[in-house]
Amino acid sequence: MVAKAVMGVVALLGACAHGVLEREAGAEYVVEIDGAAFDRPLPADANALQMREILLGANRYALTTWYDGTFGGQHGTYLQLASFDEQDVRPAASEAFALAVSLRTQIYDPQITGVSADDAESCAGHLLTSLAASHLANRDDGWGDDWQTALWAAYAGTAGWLLWDALSPDDARMVGRMVELEAMRFVDYQVPYYRDAHGEVVSSGDSKAEENAWNAQLLYLAVNMMPEHPQRAAWEGKAAELAISSYARPSALESGEIVNGHPLSVWLAGSNANADGAVINHNIVHPDYIATAAYTASAPLWYGLARRPTPDAMFVGTTAAYATLTDTPWDPELDYEDTSCLLTPCACSQFLRCTADAPGGTIYVAGSDEIYFPHGNDWGNGRRMNYAMFDALADAFALDTESTTPAAVWEARHGRVVLDSQRASHDRRAYTSDAEDSYQGREAWVAVHAAMGWLAKYVVAQGVHTRTDIPLAR
Repeated sequence: MVAKAVMGVVALLGACAHGVLEREAGAEYVVEIDGAAFDRPLPADANALQMREILLGANRYALTTWYDGTFGGQHGTYLQLASFDEQDVRPAASEAFALAVSLRTQIYDPQITGVSADDAESCAGHLLTSLAASHLANRDDGWGDDWQTALWAAYAGTAGWLLWDALSPDDARMVGRMVELEAMRFVDYQVPYYRDAHGEVVSSGDSKAEENAWNAQLLYLAVNMMPEHPQRAAWEGKAAELAISSYARPSALESGEIVNGHPLSVWLAGSNANADGAVINHNIVHPDYIATAAYTASAPLWYGLARRPTPDAMFVGTTAAYATLTDTPWDPELDYEDTSCLLTPCACSQFLRCTADAPGGTIYVAGSDEIYFPHGNDWGNGRRMNYAMFDALADAFALDTESTTPAAVWEARHGRVVLDSQRASHDRRAYTSDAEDSYQGREAWVAVHAAMGWLAKYVVAQGVHTRTDIPLAR
């Protein structure tokens, strides 16, 4: 992949009364990843090899089971999605991302997947171009400009950026439009919070931590994919605001700590985590949503591919969030209505129940691969890939400095659960029942988390992860 500028991306500015963004011509640029510059050896430690096999196992499932089951019999230029809802768009975008990462980081292995690299690239390209063609940027009744669509566009857009050299000019323009439209939404975006600046809960039972984190990911892609875009500075400033807000605790609103040119108190208009780092989602203290701090910490994946330093802002709160998983203890004898409880301020009405489940302890169970859920888990207790991915990022980007046990130790344990499950299945699926994980797109979810975990290791091994405190727009 030779670096080049691709002209002709159409700016998508403004909105009509029905929410369909209008198209206005503009001279925009996408800069392709300079793949030839990534010439260092691949990471080959035990955890890297484990993550690599998990990703390739997920690729096998996608290519041999999921793709045919979802799109079998379709032969048109673009695949027809069953709907433009999460259950159909997000898995397709996730699988495209995971395949593109394997292919372009040179780890794709037909011996594991059972499918040639050429066919895998064709599949990934078909997925990502079909997603772009069906996006609101390219058809008036398409998906996009909605609550979670920035996440889907981040996955599909990254796949497109990685496979840019394989795209036709028309498909490249559609991918660029898709990413740009989703990014333009955030120029004047008001960042949402669980608590406002006065400490009042304004989104009861539903922290905005994960939502802000995935929106930041889309902007991480946009600012690096389109470095000469006139809105790049605005996008990067908003990405920083979203990242800082995602796992901000109430105390951060009083902090004078300077991060990329501004005090934390200036960056923030509320908080999304409790004083002890717990995150409330689905009306419970939810470890799965504490772990999505990894999404904000994933910024070096995109900055690294562009060979640019990552702003410090993208890591604010992530070290503390990781320590909440690894080291914060829970006591089932405490009543959260008491002032002695772990959650501050205490408000039993915000939770399904006011005491932690037995046996208590830390969310990461000491010496084990198990996860302790203080209030249970409505997704099922078999999830490990999200934790293994956060472990991988914490190890790669030194985010485990407040944790007693190194992140690499946790990654080995959590990743082993996923890999053992895959190895037990002929098509390398990680789950066999809803009891393990009830999410409909769970295999694609495993794939995209494994891809991010591997890519974190890759950018570090390639020597392209650095950080910067340069002032950003606010």
